[in-house]
Amino acid sequence: MLSAYSVLVIHPSLTSLLPKSNLTTKIVRNIQIALSQPHDHNIIIVVGDYHEGVIGLVAGKIVELYHRPAIVLSSGGEVVKGSARSLPGINITQVLRSLNTPFLGLGGHDQAAGFSIAKSVVPQFTQELERYADQEISHDLLVKRETADLELSLTSTTLALAKKLSALEPYGLGNPKPKFLLKNLTVLEDRALGKDGKHHKLTVEQNATTREVLMFNTQHSHPLHFIKVLICNLDINVWRDKESLQLISSYVET
Repeated sequence: MLSAYSVLVIHPSLTSLLPKSNLTTKIVRNIQIALSQPHDHNIIIVVGDYHEGVIGLVAGKIVELYHRPAIVLSSGGEVVKGSARSLPGINITQVLRSLNTPFLGLGGHDQAAGFSIAKSVVPQFTQELERYADQEISHDLLVKRETADLELSLTSTTLALAKKLSALEPYGLGNPKPKFLLKNLTVLEDRALGKDGKHHKLTVEQNATTREVLMFNTQHSHPLHFIKVLICNLDINVWRDKESLQLISSYVET
């Protein structure tokens, strides 16, 4: 089970000058660094001078990465805007409405909410929310369970299929990106990526078919030789106007 995390106060430098997609990525990277050490609560609350237009995206990414409900607060003014994202079985809007914090505005549904509070009540809000999460959120709901939509052979993972799946976009809450299960893959090449070698770029083979697999932030050591189970998304990589298929892993069992 992953460790729980508590309130983080992040002050991203110069992020207001970045385009929204780059801004979201930079904020999430800062949060990942801050979350490298375990904390002691069942919810992640992040406070920072963030652009209001990205806090929902950031909260969703935190949930995806750490499998915890997440609250991101934009604390740039006297009125603090917040965005919440949650997990199945945890109605985040109901959780927020159960608090004694005086909200200036609050709306949402089971998996997402938006709200505003006075800056002066942020400490009360975070303490009360942490207390509620620790008492009321079952740890069973915080265990990440790997699932896939369909089992495929490696031969069936094609660029044409990836292009057809792109018609299902945009992905998000209620429309997750399809995941596929593959079994018994021979690793022909395993290249370490990143400064610390935490990422892998693999060439895998099955029945004379080869594909490229990317693994990010993995605990697996180099080199890998065989994969029993791979759960992945199909991704289209574009380099110098040439499209190619990449398998982006979410779970690997060796």
